[in-house]
Amino acid sequence: MDRNSLIYKRLKYIKEGIKNIPIFLMGNQNTLITNKYISDNYTFEIKEYEGRFGNNIQQIINGILFAKLTNNSFRSKKHPYIKNIDFNKNQESKIVANEFFYYYPHDFRRDLKIKDNLIYENYPELARKYIYPNIKFVDDAPLDQDTLVIHLRSGDNFGDREFNKKKNDFMIDTNPKSYFLEIINKFKKTIIVTEDDMKNPLIDELKKISSVEIQSSSLENDFNTLLNARNLASSGISTFPIAAALCSKNIENFFYSNLINKKHLNPTLLKNSNINLKPIKVENLKKAKEFKSYEAYCNYLISN
Repeated sequence: MDRNSLIYKRLKYIKEGIKNIPIFLMGNQNTLITNKYISDNYTFEIKEYEGRFGNNIQQIINGILFAKLTNNSFRSKKHPYIKNIDFNKNQESKIVANEFFYYYPHDFRRDLKIKDNLIYENYPELARKYIYPNIKFVDDAPLDQDTLVIHLRSGDNFGDREFNKKKNDFMIDTNPKSYFLEIINKFKKTIIVTEDDMKNPLIDELKKISSVEIQSSSLENDFNTLLNARNLASSGISTFPIAAALCSKNIENFFYSNLINKKHLNPTLLKNSNINLKPIKVENLKKAKEFKSYEAYCNYLISN
């Protein structure tokens, strides 16, 4: 079979796990349109960065991964914290811009649709090879074995207004106090990295523990603390600690619960890394959408 034929290419992409063989249409920049044709002369780029640092790392890896799987090229958009990245640079190719925000279809978006095994196989490798070396502020200073670092999400997910607006969205979900106590008790010292608004009601509870230190500084310093941890824990659904774990040369153990959203960065992406995954079972685990008020949700978090 001619290796340049469309039939050969279709069979190749089906075998490699791309569920739709893509053609990219310039008429709609907000979504990648799929069709039965394929071309290998495109350079994908990110139209606009969305969300924050963890989301941006996800966008770049998605762009590289999709270019790799379709034998195309990718170039990253200028970013304040990440150097420009060129993957399979091709100056003769056509430019196609997309957000590359998800690797599964989500809501109204249909960015990518790639089989799990390809995501698991590629994500740690691409993060270490392309993201870590291009982060502009890395300070490699590993923490000791007796220190735990927890990323505790706050900010955009907490406060009555945010709850009323987002309570039916997964993004606000976090683990209750019992989850944090279980892992804090395993270590001599715990650094909780959070945001300076201190809106998360668990912060006031956890800082009462003598071995706990609360850190909220610059993005660069906070991300370096996560990168340098040997023991890292996520507070629930958040891309920031997963991005750090994917890039880190130091993390040995990663703690998490079953609060996972598989449509963006999550602990399952670490399964092919050299990190030991440490799932923590949380009894009576509930999500924000199960509560009628923000006060009720906060009471659950600090009492369970």
